[in-house]
Amino acid sequence: MNKNVFLFSGQGSHYYQMGIELYQKDPGFKGYMDGLDKIAQGLIHRSIVDILYNENNKKNTVFSRTLYTHPAIFMVEYSLARTLMDHGVMPDCLIGVSLGEYVCMALARVLPVEEVLTLLIHHARIVEETCEPGTMIGIIEDPGLYGRYPVIYENSTLAGIHFDRHFVVSGFRENLMKIAAHLRATGTLFQKLPISHGFHSPNIDPAFTRCQQTNAPGRTQPPQIDIISCLTGKKQIAVDKDCFWAIARQPILFPQALKTLCREIPGDYNMIDLGPAGTYAGFTRQNKVLGKNSRIYRVMTHFKNELRNLAKIKHALKSDPPSNTRIL
Repeated sequence: MNKNVFLFSGQGSHYYQMGIELYQKDPGFKGYMDGLDKIAQGLIHRSIVDILYNENNKKNTVFSRTLYTHPAIFMVEYSLARTLMDHGVMPDCLIGVSLGEYVCMALARVLPVEEVLTLLIHHARIVEETCEPGTMIGIIEDPGLYGRYPVIYENSTLAGIHFDRHFVVSGFRENLMKIAAHLRATGTLFQKLPISHGFHSPNIDPAFTRCQQTNAPGRTQPPQIDIISCLTGKKQIAVDKDCFWAIARQPILFPQALKTLCREIPGDYNMIDLGPAGTYAGFTRQNKVLGKNSRIYRVMTHFKNELRNLAKIKHALKSDPPSNTRIL
């Protein structure tokens, strides 16, 4: 039987109205969102749900304020995971990318969900208060390009490699604009991510001391569900509180995490992307490390259909035997 692996993405995958169909029509999803929203309101005195699903905030409107996007991504991904679990689709393993690792920590009960969300919001506020504007750019090209042009490597940090034709650079906004101009001039495909700071780069270093001082007060527990970390590329055995800062600052090791999954938890998988855009379903396929009987699913995309996709997953995992690896 295939093992279920939940995938969670981080900053850059978000947008206004993400998960709106689920919020309007799935009582379970709405219940989790509203419960988390009460925690967020107590800290930022704004409703993340109202910001996210305000009819005046269109899907293509830039949504970049860290204090709002951090909890919004966490809330949507955690609520979707718990909804799937309530429908009987239980994870055998969790893989989180960047902010998505916070979701893994909450689901695996490393810390209570309210502590994880509180910590996330505190860190978001500190980054806003202490760091200069920054951004990140996804580049659709051989990662070797990074070291080929001084305009790229002198003005950014290599934040992560997703597969052999996609990597991400991060840094100060002004420097990243120089890189964007170079990429346009050379005809290289890229996408500027809708974020306000350059995570996984020195752009956020001024936040380090205060973030370390605001670590969650409770004691971390060993994960109750297996976690493969994109911070270390390894299976998470114990969680040090310092790792919550490192998750945002150190590079993303997604291909290494997939290889570790195949080595440490061998077999075939149902890879279920629970991120807002479903991008890691595609990145997983492009890494080409899964067995032929594995399947890759996504629930949310920019084109809605969340309820239909959720129904497909429930049906496929209960009654549809896997064939060749593909995205549904």
